[in-house]
Amino acid sequence: MKYRVLIVDGSAFMRQFLRDILGASSDFEVIGALGDPERALRIMASESINAVALDLELQCADGSLFYTKLRSAARCAAIGFSKREIDGEVLEELASYGIVDVIVKPSVGYKEILITQAEEIRRRFLAAAQTRMDSGTPARKVHRELAASGAASGRLIVIGASTGGTVALDSIFQRLKPNLPGIIVVQHMPAPYTADFAKTLERSGKVRVREAVDGDRVMEGTALVVPGGKSLAVVRDQDGCLAVRVGPRDPRSVYNPSIDYTFLSVAEVVGPDAMGVILTGMGSDGAKGLRALYDRGAYTIAQDESSSVVYGMPCKAVELGGVCKVMDLAAIADEINRWGTEHINYAM
Repeated sequence: MKYRVLIVDGSAFMRQFLRDILGASSDFEVIGALGDPERALRIMASESINAVALDLELQCADGSLFYTKLRSAARCAAIGFSKREIDGEVLEELASYGIVDVIVKPSVGYKEILITQAEEIRRRFLAAAQTRMDSGTPARKVHRELAASGAASGRLIVIGASTGGTVALDSIFQRLKPNLPGIIVVQHMPAPYTADFAKTLERSGKVRVREAVDGDRVMEGTALVVPGGKSLAVVRDQDGCLAVRVGPRDPRSVYNPSIDYTFLSVAEVVGPDAMGVILTGMGSDGAKGLRALYDRGAYTIAQDESSSVVYGMPCKAVELGGVCKVMDLAAIADEINRWGTEHINYAM
């Protein structure tokens, strides 16, 4: 059986791209790819469709957004494509229209980034196509299940950085392999900028990157950036999978996000299955947390002085005795790739 997919997008490039990658799979039959929402509504009403790919910015002739008419026209799940990051509350609202997943269109490096995500996009369409929207299952539950339908990560890479960290992280992410264990990034940065920083990191390389939302699972091949002004702890959800709890700022720390706060939770929950990395930065945030990771058998790395903009945080971590190795940026990226793909415990 092939799942029948309809593509509705205002971009001719996106229509052709989705037609190409879905049509290349034996799982799908693309029954149409068009930019006319009114015609799409008529097709939905008359054809048997398993999944819809739709442009969330596309407007109908009356000025309404196309997706607001989706539920009355089709009983299948939809995947939305957006030009901007969607927060948790909006995702819940979109789920009420049958949109169970959202993929953000990259703003630059458009074609190259989407091509690297082709297999992931096919996987997400397969999960959506197999969802029966008329089965009585609440749409918001379907959305949450699909959001966690990738490979959950049992191992975790956690990276902390401050002054000079944005450049250092960009350098590392350019070199990372796409299918590493889940990654959490704690960068000292004000709240308005962390979502955009996540997009910048994603454009740098092959790893999916987004700002963390409370309840997100830690997934293979995905990096979560801690929101500015918030605290993030790693926990285990009701299924025993690694997930994140994003909450108000930690009153005990002058830094929010706090690297120590996140590192300490990873030490407690993940222990020897974690890799901790402390990069350039002023002060001592992360040093205690990295020592806790080291004590629990995690593999820990500090950036060296010569490649650090400020050798404060790495130096404090070394002084506390919580560092297995000291390396420059290029070596750190290579070591993350090695640890993540070879499943070797390097802890000393």
